[in-house]
Amino acid sequence: MKPKLILTFDDLQEKAVRHTPGRLIVVAGPGTGKTQVIIQRIIHLIEAEGVDPSSILALTFSRRAAREMREKVALGLSRSFSEIKISTFPSFCLDFVKHNFRALGYRVAPELLTSTEQWRLVRGVVNSVDRHRYPHTGNFFARDGFIQELFDFILRSQENLLMPEDLARKIPHHSQPQLSEMVALYRRYLSQLKEDNLIDFGGLSFQTVKLLSQDEETRRRYQEMYSHIVVDEFQETNYAQLRLVEMLYGGRGSLMLVGDDDQSIYGFRGARVASLLECHVRAPDREKIELRANYRNDPQIARASQELIAHNRLRIKKQSTAAKAPGESSTETHHYHTDAGEASSIAQQILRMKSKDDLSFRDFAILMRSIERGGEIIQSSLLRAGIPCQILGDKSSLYSHPLISGIVSFLKILVTGPDQEGFDLLLKKVLLSELFSLDPFLLREMERAASLSQHSLFEYIHNLEIQEDPSIRESQALKEFRSSYHIFRAKVGEPIDAVVYAIWKSFPLFRELARGGRETREEEEARIASLRAFKEFYSSTIKFSQRYPREGVGFYLESLEMGSGFVEDIDLPEPDERIDAVSLLTIHQSKGLEFRVVFMPMMVEGSLPTPLRIPQTYDQQLLQIESKVLEEDVERKHLDEERRLAYVAMTRARDRLILSYADSYGASEESRPSRFLAEMGMASPGYTQLESYVGSSKNAEVACRSICNGGLIRLGQGDWSVADQVLVSAYVLTGLADPDRWWVNLPPTSNQNHPHPEGALSSSYSSVQTYKSCPMRYKFDTHFSLSDPRGPYIARGNLYHRIMEEFFRRRDCSYSVEGLRSLIDQLWDDAIFDFKPMAIEQKRDAYQKFSSIFAYLPPRKPRLLALEKKFKFALEGHVFRGRIDQINELDGGQVELIDYKSTSTPLSDDRAAQDLQLGIYLLATSLSDDLRDYRDRVASMSYFFITDKGRPRREQNPSPQRETEVREEILDIVAKILAEEFPAQPESTWECNTCEYQYLCPRKYGPRNNW
Repeated sequence: MKPKLILTFDDLQEKAVRHTPGRLIVVAGPGTGKTQVIIQRIIHLIEAEGVDPSSILALTFSRRAAREMREKVALGLSRSFSEIKISTFPSFCLDFVKHNFRALGYRVAPELLTSTEQWRLVRGVVNSVDRHRYPHTGNFFARDGFIQELFDFILRSQENLLMPEDLARKIPHHSQPQLSEMVALYRRYLSQLKEDNLIDFGGLSFQTVKLLSQDEETRRRYQEMYSHIVVDEFQETNYAQLRLVEMLYGGRGSLMLVGDDDQSIYGFRGARVASLLECHVRAPDREKIELRANYRNDPQIARASQELIAHNRLRIKKQSTAAKAPGESSTETHHYHTDAGEASSIAQQILRMKSKDDLSFRDFAILMRSIERGGEIIQSSLLRAGIPCQILGDKSSLYSHPLISGIVSFLKILVTGPDQEGFDLLLKKVLLSELFSLDPFLLREMERAASLSQHSLFEYIHNLEIQEDPSIRESQALKEFRSSYHIFRAKVGEPIDAVVYAIWKSFPLFRELARGGRETREEEEARIASLRAFKEFYSSTIKFSQRYPREGVGFYLESLEMGSGFVEDIDLPEPDERIDAVSLLTIHQSKGLEFRVVFMPMMVEGSLPTPLRIPQTYDQQLLQIESKVLEEDVERKHLDEERRLAYVAMTRARDRLILSYADSYGASEESRPSRFLAEMGMASPGYTQLESYVGSSKNAEVACRSICNGGLIRLGQGDWSVADQVLVSAYVLTGLADPDRWWVNLPPTSNQNHPHPEGALSSSYSSVQTYKSCPMRYKFDTHFSLSDPRGPYIARGNLYHRIMEEFFRRRDCSYSVEGLRSLIDQLWDDAIFDFKPMAIEQKRDAYQKFSSIFAYLPPRKPRLLALEKKFKFALEGHVFRGRIDQINELDGGQVELIDYKSTSTPLSDDRAAQDLQLGIYLLATSLSDDLRDYRDRVASMSYFFITDKGRPRREQNPSPQRETEVREEILDIVAKILAEEFPAQPESTWECNTCEYQYLCPRKYGPRNNW
């Protein structure tokens, strides 16, 4: 979520905006309004001081920041000034090279390499040399990661303005033979660039600084062109960018450097926090302003983050103050037994806070050091809880989408041998992805079992005897994985677009997405977003196959990896604010964003902070040589940056910050809490036996749903070793006094978050019908506010309803099968399905169903009185709402009530005759003022199923006796709901097999003869 505009400025902000010409360093901590200061500074220069807009240059860190800055400056100006240069460093340098290519020695403007093209060029250089001439590195040429290491080495050298001859002087061959050979490869790479008239991203800044430093006329021209310079995120600049700023600023006009050393988190990519520190030390007080008021963070969050960052020794000491009023319990630390419990608890806390505090899903963010490690468990828990999620990982937003990430991971395991390093990590991502949706608790148990049996997870799954029980979704998922793996492994040589299309046709997930609608708007938005992502992904594979028609899956995946290097303009992804979804993103990607509630899971050693990797890569060794860093300082510098990462993550939270850690993550050994928690005094003081299952004693009933899930599945499979854990969780969930008989007696619970505090119910037909079909299901669904992660196919149902509505409403529509088919053609919207083959299939199905039902419609079009008629009525203080699909007038002034159903299988006649929905409609005609015109006129009520499976109409008798029965039945149900009577007693036992809560329900595991 983007920070909000600050409408007024404090004294220090005003001082920075109105600073007189000259150099100014603005140290701006989190929430101090530094972006607005920059924007108002630009506006002030133009409108108050009359500065020529074309003389202003604003340089920033990411394309997102540049884009937002341009938009906000345009909004703030009274007239448009497109001449203002607001750019990233690489974009500015690219423009510089295009205008000065002859002075740089090029005959024509050089072609800029993409990261993929640069990666392939580096690989080509390595493959073209005789490795025997490189005795110290030649054996590594074929090693995984060597090309990327050389890639990074070249980039770091360019960012530090080091040519091969410079490095040769700095790196004596006898003392650093490996680096000397890397320098030789670097020299060959530059020769290839020059020969092909190419330039890479590192070369942009190198060539720009080179010309500005050597050509006085060009330097003077650019200094006169840009007399007012503003640099954002100065702490993230590398050495070449620092020199560029120095070359551009000639002492005339003004230079504003804005940054915060405590938020420098890109050191591993060449950023030099020392640039800001050194400039701050050298500058006199009159050239320094510290923005102190934090307008974003709750005081507790601000205080905790300051306590943490104070442990960094080399930093600018600041006097930050929180401007917001304090909230209640804005910072918390939670301790869990397992990572699966941690993930499940996060999902339940989000649902709880969303309901209690009137939040949207977009108000929540989960920030992690790396999405690759642990993100799949959290993503799986969110999806299982019905929580829409946007993943903004290290790559582009398309490939970070959960669905596309799962497909790419599946493709990777097809070309990666099971014996290769990292295969099991990929395998876990695949199993937890939407393709298979394996329960994370079950996966954890299989991981441990595989470890105990000294097998890999892949071997364990392939040797596992899977129960032949189609009602157990997990067994089906494992069977589908084993089958799909062998089928698609045989296709890896085929073009990528053909393989992706085969995946689309083969996996049940896509048929589920194709059917349309979800129960809630959030779920429907998530479904449509998934289809759009797949459509974009599939289109990209078509283009790739057209360019490389003879290449298979392996080459495609290799090309994806080629594009992962950090060389282009940084384009930090941002949540799509059109979608109400929780953001799951890395801490690096959260830069510049803020959220009302932030979760920081995996606060353990090895995750945050990560360990220092020894031996370091060649580019890191290069930086140490260039900066003359002592070996003993490396660990401190690494920990300082990790601490800054934690600080940045914490300060993304406006109102609440929840940090958490678990005792174990996967099959690894026991984890240790992060030292950063102890530095803030926020380490959790252990946990009780109860909390080892529910994660937190707060709202334990809700939390236990996720904790029970994995254990109950294993009980259903006959594994009674987890019985004690399940009993404890179920005991908390149901509030029972006798755990030995918890599956027999279900007295009322004592829910602290009572859903009906006034003793009155406000409900709908669907909620009442849910209780009638199974009280325990109502308890999970409504009383505990848990959501069905699947939901009915409402989008398609809405389309069907619209067709029927227009069929009876329109006078110009022929009352015939042809008229129906014509109406389908007019109203059909392929965008609902968002993928052409799916839309064609659904439209063909609609033709068949509507043609089939026409034979059961009246011979003449009925006299229509109302469509989608809303109503509300009160019954002994309880309020009920709903709507009637269609009301027709019959002979003699009587009316009929019709409800259309888009489900394919009609109710039985007996069940339809007693179903509450039509009964509530009948009662509403007597009690609702909205339906007063139809009071005592109802002669017919029926359901009309849009199906091709026989007779679609099911009727109910609208008699006074039926109205009385409905009234009594509703009041009886209301009384039981208010008394919190929720026995697991389904109206029909067949519903248990399709119930979304079946693995949580005690009925599934208790003796059936007690019911």
